[in-house]
Parts: sequence; structure tokens; C-alpha cells
Amino acid sequence: MLKVFNNLYMDTFSNLAKNLLTSRGCLNLKDIKIVVNLTERDQLSSEQSLQLLKLGIKSHNFFDNPDLINIKKIKPDSRTDTQTLLRSKIRETILLSKLEYIENLRNQKSDILFICNENNVLAPLFIMIIMSLEGYYETALITLDNSNIIKQKKKAAIKKYLDKYLELIYNKLNEISK
Repeated sequence: MLKVFNNLYMDTFSNLAKNLLTSRGCLNLKDIKIVVNLTERDQLSSEQSLQLLKLGIKSHNFFDNPDLINIKKIKPDSRTDTQTLLRSKIRETILLSKLEYIENLRNQKSDILFICNENNVLAPLFIMIIMSLEGYYETALITLDNSNIIKQKKKAAIKKYLDKYLELIYNKLNEISK
């Protein structure tokens, strides 16, 4: 588990699953109060969610959508253009439908763990979204350059999605406030 900024941590889904199997691993989670699963394929099982709850940790499968999960099961080079576009649209729809949840995360003072797959960009991306919403956009960009946190080959994708998703979030928030 890697602390990225203030109360924001990231790790992989597989590491969390392993930690839940041992009492020592559960100790690694002792300060965490919320786990946000950002994988599009590996969803926290009811047993894992219950185990987290017993540890005093709330959990949430952010991208829990059957269509998205099915598309994610297809290797990227085997996906059709339609599937790729649909995946993008589903992610955007989910993001916009969970603005209140994201706002609650932004206001949390307790430790939050974002998990994703090993080579995924979603955990660092969401940490940067939360940082930006907290007013730390410039710090998020500096974090983007930290190769200990972000694999440099993922940097361009994270920056692209960060700008795109922040624009969607801010547009939707402005629309709601009118």
C-alpha cells in the first residue's frame, strides 16, 4: 500500500485480497476507513466486503456494471471500436452518476484506499481527481511526475483522463447548481 497524498492511498486489488487472507495483512489496513475498488473486472465479493466491514472499513465497487465488466474481459486488441466507445461512455456515465459519492470522498478526513489492477491507471487517476477537487490540482500534476507513484508510461493516459473527467465533473456540478 502506497500513501500518495494526505489521507489518500493506493494499492492493487490482488494485494488487498491477499491482505484480507491473513491477520497480519489485515493489520496493514488498520488506519484505512474506506476502500474504493476501481477495477472494472475484479469486484469485491460479498465476503471481502463483509470482512472489510468487520475491520471497520466501508467498501465500494465503483465500476460495478455488467456491461463494463464484460467489455473489460475482452483483450484490448480484440475489442471493436464500438466496444471501446461503449466502455468509455459507461465509465463517464458511472462517474457522473456518482458525483455525490466523489464529493463525500473529497470531504473525508479518514484514510481512503483506492485499488485497481496491477497496470491500471484508475487508482492514481482518482487520487488526482480528489486532490484536484480539494484544490491541489498543481500538486496532482507534480505527483504525476513522481515515478515512485506513477509508472511513467501511464503518465500521458492519466493526464488525459484527469483533464477529461475533471471537465465532466465541473460541467455537471455547474449544471446542478443552476
